[in-house]
Amino acid sequence: MKTTVGKVLSVATAVASVVFLGFVLVATLGGPNWVAEANSIEGYSFARSDTDPVQWSAKSHVGGGSIAANVAIEPVLVGVYDARIKAAKDAAQTLADKEPQLQTRLTEATASIDVDYKALKDQIDDLSKLLAQTEAESLATAEQVEAKAEEVRKIELQIQSRREDVLRLAAQVEEIRTDRFRVRELQQQMQDLIQQIDGSLERAENRRRQLAGS
Repeated sequence: MKTTVGKVLSVATAVASVVFLGFVLVATLGGPNWVAEANSIEGYSFARSDTDPVQWSAKSHVGGGSIAANVAIEPVLVGVYDARIKAAKDAAQTLADKEPQLQTRLTEATASIDVDYKALKDQIDDLSKLLAQTEAESLATAEQVEAKAEEVRKIELQIQSRREDVLRLAAQVEEIRTDRFRVRELQQQMQDLIQQIDGSLERAENRRRQLAGS
């Protein structure tokens, strides 16, 4: 973390040096477009007064900080870059101040992660064992279900066979009942015929007696 902050400060200082060197070179060579340079800076708004003498000023978009007005735009630009460099240094220092606290939190978080990782690994191992046990139980249950299903199919076949036997026997019983009814009718007809024959015999006997007495 300290190395990173140091790098940020070094970069900020280098940028400031390059900016100032640019100002010197442009001032030496002549013809800089300071207004375009000002408009290219993000986070700041530049303003030119209508008073005489003309006054240039700049205002930050964040926080509302302003740069002191000046009759020339160059010092205002320098003030803006100084403000940006200071903001970068302040941010880097803030990060540096937070480093010990962040390092402590990182250490605590690392220790907590190690504990959580071990607990999670133990839980995964337990779940894996439970899954293997569940799969074995499911396989055994599936085999039992298949055996029961086969037993049920056999029983259903037996029931179907018994049902067919019952229907066949019921048909036979119905035929026997029909035959018995026919036999009873024949018996009744035979009894009627016997009675008729007995009547005929009795009349014939009476006639014989009559003929023998005369």
